[in-house]
Amino acid sequence: MKPIFQGSDPYKRWYDLVPATLKSHAPEWGKIPRSDFDSDELVNLSRDARVFVDSFYGTINTPDLALLYPILNQVEVNVKQAGEGQVQLRLATHTPGFDHFSWRFDSLSWQSGLDTALCWTLHEGINRFEVQSVNKAGKQGRITNLEILFYGAEITEIKLDNGHADPPGTPFLWEDFTHPTLVRLREKYSLDDIIKSGETDLERAILLRDWVKSLWDHDQPIFSPPWNAEYILDKVTKHIEYFYCVHYSVVYMQLCMALGIPARLINLHRGICDAPLDGRGYGKETKEEAPCDEHVLNEVWLDDISKWAVIDVDFDIHYEQDGQPLNAYEIHELLITDRLADLQPCEGPLAYKLRSSDDFYQLKLPVYYTHFCIFWRNNHISDSEGPTQILHFVDDKTPPMLWWQGEDLRHRPQIIGPIGISWPYSQQTPVLNDMNAASHWASAETPDPHWVELVWESPKKISHVHLLWAKCWGKYFNSRHILIQSKHNEEWQTIAEHHADNERAMDLISFSPIETDSIRIVQPINGGSLEYPQRLWLAEVGVN
Repeated sequence: MKPIFQGSDPYKRWYDLVPATLKSHAPEWGKIPRSDFDSDELVNLSRDARVFVDSFYGTINTPDLALLYPILNQVEVNVKQAGEGQVQLRLATHTPGFDHFSWRFDSLSWQSGLDTALCWTLHEGINRFEVQSVNKAGKQGRITNLEILFYGAEITEIKLDNGHADPPGTPFLWEDFTHPTLVRLREKYSLDDIIKSGETDLERAILLRDWVKSLWDHDQPIFSPPWNAEYILDKVTKHIEYFYCVHYSVVYMQLCMALGIPARLINLHRGICDAPLDGRGYGKETKEEAPCDEHVLNEVWLDDISKWAVIDVDFDIHYEQDGQPLNAYEIHELLITDRLADLQPCEGPLAYKLRSSDDFYQLKLPVYYTHFCIFWRNNHISDSEGPTQILHFVDDKTPPMLWWQGEDLRHRPQIIGPIGISWPYSQQTPVLNDMNAASHWASAETPDPHWVELVWESPKKISHVHLLWAKCWGKYFNSRHILIQSKHNEEWQTIAEHHADNERAMDLISFSPIETDSIRIVQPINGGSLEYPQRLWLAEVGVN
């Protein structure tokens, strides 16, 4: 049996088959391949099936604010009495790009090292200890202060302004602060000089924002650029090409990282598309005044006040309430509780350029915070291809959404754009039978069995399942253990089992013919690729 992925012409130009609305917004997609599933001899039954999956890697809907807003760059100190007149200090931190601890006793000289356990001999009276983390770019975190009162050979009181060291449950993928591109950016554009007059972390973030905004005016680029600040700044400073919100945000994020300041991308949506217009999901967001158009900005971590804050470079603005800068969640909360009057827009010198009305920043722009999503990685320089997890906040008034109809969100420069991004959440996805080898699905990366289920309106005679595995970073990520199951008396029964330890682009799994209206492709726990044993990662599924 010849796999139905193969034929005399294994790839066709997908661009010839997509709607005109997509072509007009993504001319650079001209050569994304389309799988030649059907041959003269074979009919791919998966094309008529509805496809359901157990989970999504790319889209994570969550109400967990502790996950979305982790505390960074602090040191947690655990104090334990170690003997007469001695204590042991245990240090822990969640510092992206951690390099070392810096500490001192009783206001003496600062010391540095990687030790997570320190022994401290106390003296009569007040004993003081200060400690902070330092990242690889040299940025110091908030100081944790400890005072121990020691009188008459006894500890009489411990005063600890402690830090937090809990990493988020879903690991964030950070760019290396010492990446050569970031080092060059810091030196070439004298970034330290740009922010040196700022007295607070917020002031320094604003100085950098205003400088980036001053470099070019919002415009539509000819082609979507790579998410690389060095490339974008080269084009705008040479007056070759100009860009819009996501590119301002990418530049700002990477310049912050060059300075050692944690920063990330935030995507905003006014709403969610109701349904595909053309059966594939394209076009809704390209309509004028669509309910789900979007905007991209940044959140930066401010060490001195220990919080995340929105920085909007494109509009040259941030928001405050009662003198405190706000993050995306806080603006979202004011919006859904009808308290936008409490919002204080803080405009930069160039905010007037995109202000369309007197109340634009007070009442209109905040509506985009109806939905906010956080890109759960900022390492786009190191990894310009890998998938991205999008964390979307949900609450009683904010329903879940599904990004790109369930794709794994392997990075493409145009992944942010007015093309079918946000849809109502469903366990159903067209990604695995859309005949497009460039679109991939991945399961959540959890220690569970993961599965894909195909359902037909009427029973089909089936004896073969064809799996085209995901390809990323020049490698295929095929599962090492796969079960094919069909339903019998409302219970799933295994009809075929497949093992493969070597890298494979595709697999053909054959079994005795059955007649059924549904099948499942199941990856048992730890049955994924060697690199990602908990992830089921596929490009297409074929059945005949």
